[in-house]
Amino acid sequence: MNFSLKDFAFISDVGLQRSQNEDQWLLDTTLSLAAIFDGMGGHDGGEIASLLAKEYCENMGQEYPLSDMLLEADRYIASHQSEGSARPMGTTAVALRWDPSGASYAWAGDSRLYALAKGQSIDLLSEDHTVAMRRAKRGEIKAHLAKKEPDGHMLTSCLGLFGQGFEQAFVEKGYYTFAKPTRFLLCSDGLTDLIADEELESNLNFKKTAPDCAKRLIELGLERGASDNISFIILDFY
Repeated sequence: MNFSLKDFAFISDVGLQRSQNEDQWLLDTTLSLAAIFDGMGGHDGGEIASLLAKEYCENMGQEYPLSDMLLEADRYIASHQSEGSARPMGTTAVALRWDPSGASYAWAGDSRLYALAKGQSIDLLSEDHTVAMRRAKRGEIKAHLAKKEPDGHMLTSCLGLFGQGFEQAFVEKGYYTFAKPTRFLLCSDGLTDLIADEELESNLNFKKTAPDCAKRLIELGLERGASDNISFIILDFY
């Protein structure tokens, strides 16, 4: 059975405490490609890094497998670093490319990808690249509590720092095979810092359209203070 994109929604909001939005989103149905980038760095560096990542992936979206695309974006951003910058710019990335049978995905950092198949529980397909999650994998803390730890936002991988005293970005990948109608959520940590997985599942219910789900998620984020930028994409496949 072949699946195709039937509905979608996207939101990128500066939040209530930041002066600028360092997130970028990408949704190109011609390329069958979606991505979220969450930038970081001083003097607008995060905003520039996430925009460079978006532009690179838009231009090269059909040239490489997803994981290779992100690795090349890592080098591309690094080539635009300002010499002598005290705080190099970088960005997280989570990307999805679909076909009639399923979707390949890749990520670096702590932006996330979820899949919710109709009638099933929500599934977190990505794993945060943070110091806390590394500790969780060693059994030192519980994985579901890692985000709440002091080092829960200390990244162990992102795009843009190659050659700035750092190794090439660590990019992971996977493939999701369609078996039932599926709703994907790609998001920056501005959303998941405020809404737990169980609540995401209830608010991504298939009884609601993708735009209705998006409206409710941003409402919840803003109600809870939105201290960071909030960006996400919802994709429905049937």
